[in-house]
Amino acid sequence: MSRTAVSAERGHRVFAWFYARTSAAAENGPLGEYRRSLVRQAAGVTVDIGSGVGHNLPHLPAAVTQVHLVEPDPHMRSRLEARMDDAMRLHAVGAESLPIDDGSVDTVISTLTMCSVDDVDAVAGELHRVLRPGGKLLVMEHVRSIDGRIARRQQRLDRLWPAFSGGCHIDRDTGSALGHAGFDTAALRRVELPGTPAVTREFVLGAMERR
Repeated sequence: MSRTAVSAERGHRVFAWFYARTSAAAENGPLGEYRRSLVRQAAGVTVDIGSGVGHNLPHLPAAVTQVHLVEPDPHMRSRLEARMDDAMRLHAVGAESLPIDDGSVDTVISTLTMCSVDDVDAVAGELHRVLRPGGKLLVMEHVRSIDGRIARRQQRLDRLWPAFSGGCHIDRDTGSALGHAGFDTAALRRVELPGTPAVTREFVLGAMERR
């Protein structure tokens, strides 16, 4: 079924400027290593949600035939467009409603994105909808800690955190949302990113199949 997405001009001018200038250092460390190993598993028609400034693009393998880039922030898109090639199509929408047919995608990539979407359950459902049966969802997301003390701190800080971090929420249980949408989350593993604050240190990482 063909879908018409709702446009979402969610602009964060200052955060986009800051992120573009500071994120390169993180990409040279463990975060970049996790990203490279994950994105290299993509193949076929691929959707990259929350594409940002394009950190996933250099790691896409030759097995990828077409790329749909989903980015609602116009300040991010202005930087992303410079990195695109003819096999890529940019959608200026939020991932809660994707203009992509049911079961038409081989791979979806979600890296540091689910924390900042408006409706994590709606996005999880959309990712399940557009993937073909057996298709892969590649995930790298920071999530609510399994340490109760840190989780309570995340919950308190989350009242203010999104205001200066481009809408990022630090207390989301993204793995559960994906499981409820129909993904096999058994392949997800928890990792910790060294040198980062405790409230953003825990990640879920892995390749999940659409059930």
